Amino acid sequence: EGALYTNGQDVTVRHYFSSYGPPSRTLHFGSSNIYIGQSTNNCAYFYMFPEPFNFDAGTSTIYMYSPSYCSNSSFIGGNKTYYNLVGVVPTQVDNDNNFHSATFLKSARITGNNHYDILTFTAGQLYELGGGSTQTINPGGAFNGNGTCMDFVTIVSQSPENAAQIEKTTGIAALSYVVLQDIHAIGGATFSTVNSADLGNNLGWTFLPSTPRNLYWVGGGGDWNDATHWSLSSGGVGGECIPTPFDNVFFDQNAGFVLPSEQVNLNVPVAFCQNMNWTGVLNLPDLTGASQNKLFIFGSLKFVPDMAFTFNGEVHFMAHTTGKTITSAGKEFLHSAIFDGAGGGWTLLDAFYVNLY
Repeated sequence: EGALYTNGQDVTVRHYFSSYGPPSRTLHFGSSNIYIGQSTNNCAYFYMFPEPFNFDAGTSTIYMYSPSYCSNSSFIGGNKTYYNLVGVVPTQVDNDNNFHSATFLKSARITGNNHYDILTFTAGQLYELGGGSTQTINPGGAFNGNGTCMDFVTIVSQSPENAAQIEKTTGIAALSYVVLQDIHAIGGATFSTVNSADLGNNLGWTFLPSTPRNLYWVGGGGDWNDATHWSLSSGGVGGECIPTPFDNVFFDQNAGFVLPSEQVNLNVPVAFCQNMNWTGVLNLPDLTGASQNKLFIFGSLKFVPDMAFTFNGEVHFMAHTTGKTITSAGKEFLHSAIFDGAGGGWTLLDAFYVNLY
């Protein structure tokens, strides 16, 4: 019970902030900065119970932190109205809330039907929206969801094939370098993307075509999203943007693998290409990556015996035309191998083995 006015003062809560009790209680944040989760021992929670009471967020900013061992911080908004929310670490947002501005500097899982004046996602991060939920950009508001040519923004539904919706009634939402799956654009605004990946069930978007490139890996082992490893010519100078779904990728004798078992690390949530070809590669390089990441191949795949494939994530073969081929060269797929795309057709040119337990 009672009343708490933060009076513009900074408030730091190391672990758990909550408000519950009789509707006569009062909580006003004013212009305060509220720091949640600056503990090294406990995961962070901001928990506002949904019953009505005298709450006023003022022009405050709530910063969500959490120790690195926590999968995310938790913001349970209780169907209230907030001014600024900043997810400094991966953040889970629950309930039906209103925000002047919500900025997610890391990945986020967002459930419920939320409204925003400004919604901002960050390049290189993964955003999972609740299946069946609607994230609404208010009239005159902005959706900042652009990636970069080295770090795409990935936006998917938490429930495959159960689409989430992004609503904007007027204006234009023009994004670039994004990956979309199970995201419906509604409300009457114009939604478009360029240099982006359509992974299926994305209604209301216009995917503008990109100019296909032939990209060659150079410089030996490294990360997929490192521009210094992508060149427009075999053995050439790096510095090209990472592959889009329209680009063919080649790992050949000029890829720069000097030592045995150097790695190409699929270090992004979703990596993709049109055709992938390892013909001519030297010194047994390894295409690898963590289990939470995914590889989408929109064309054909050609592995060779003189390489390793220890990628632990899903491999998606996606196409809408026939004539695609797959040469496994004895390599095992350690996770799911998924074939998808109306009208797509693939032919296996050798034995195909999936070793998913």
